[in-house]
Amino acid sequence: MLIPVDSLDAAGLDDYRDLAHPGRLADRSRFVVEGRLVVEHLIRLGTYRLRSLLLTDAAAAALAP
Repeated sequence: MLIPVDSLDAAGLDDYRDLAHPGRLADRSRFVVEGRLVVEHLIRLGTYRLRSLLLTDAAAAALAP
């Protein structure tokens, strides 16, 4: 499900706001990757449960099934 983001203060973006503090993500057993190829690789692996993806319209179109 795609949810447009109109503001960086939007609910659900806490993990992205914490990028400058990796310890906060680790405390919640989360990690962040960047780059379409890395995201595609993780999706193909199927090892990790995706919590969310923050994408541009172009990246969303490229990753669409």
